[in-house]
Amino acid sequence: MIPETKPKEVKQVQAEAVQADNYLRFIEAKTSAGEIYLRVEECYFFETVEERYFVEHPKGRFRIVKPLSVLEEELEPLHFFRGHRSFIINLNYLDSYIYWEKGKYILYMKSSGEAREMIMSRHRFNDFRDALTGNRNQKTIR
Repeated sequence: MIPETKPKEVKQVQAEAVQADNYLRFIEAKTSAGEIYLRVEECYFFETVEERYFVEHPKGRFRIVKPLSVLEEELEPLHFFRGHRSFIINLNYLDSYIYWEKGKYILYMKSSGEAREMIMSRHRFNDFRDALTGNRNQKTIR
């Protein structure tokens, strides 16, 4: 059962949603009981399926309203990477990646269920490698 968010908490979450660095901190997701605010840093990935947008989070899979093109601009690039037009991954939850076939790569992502495989073309690989390097280097600095 997902706890209900009270109006006072909603205002606080909205105020914290974009902090001084101007990157999104919380995202509103739809549940059968209403809306819930999720911490973006805890999200495994965002994806599009049949023209609908979803977030995979430790609490489950939820529908969101924001298109990936908007999320791509609002998410911290040090932690999030758009590997394909259909998904944005949180680099902190990347398990591994391997070369597949015909210049494609498989990204293995943690999820609330089984690990997810996401396909990325070789055209995105150099950007992916740079983003992953920046993400991993940032972790060792802190």
